[in-house]
Amino acid sequence: MQAALRYDAASMVPWVIRREGHPTLIDIVTDRALAFIEDSPVAGYLAPNPAAAVEFMVGAVCAELLSPARFLTHADIANRITDAIYRPGPTPS
Repeated sequence: MQAALRYDAASMVPWVIRREGHPTLIDIVTDRALAFIEDSPVAGYLAPNPAAAVEFMVGAVCAELLSPARFLTHADIANRITDAIYRPGPTPS
């Protein structure tokens, strides 16, 4: 994403700014990811709901692509996203 913005920002800007009738990159990726997750067993573990959890995850990853972390590793970021959206079920007795 950085390279695309660096070399052709004018064509990328419409895809990163929300406006009426035009999806953003986050909208497109979120919708595609949800198509795989909504009806899967994983969906029941996502909070506050699958759509919001996936949108948060996609947004966080896109933000990382635009401005890579200076102090966090990819694993750190993945763990924080997981902590934010994953709600384990009750432990079987």
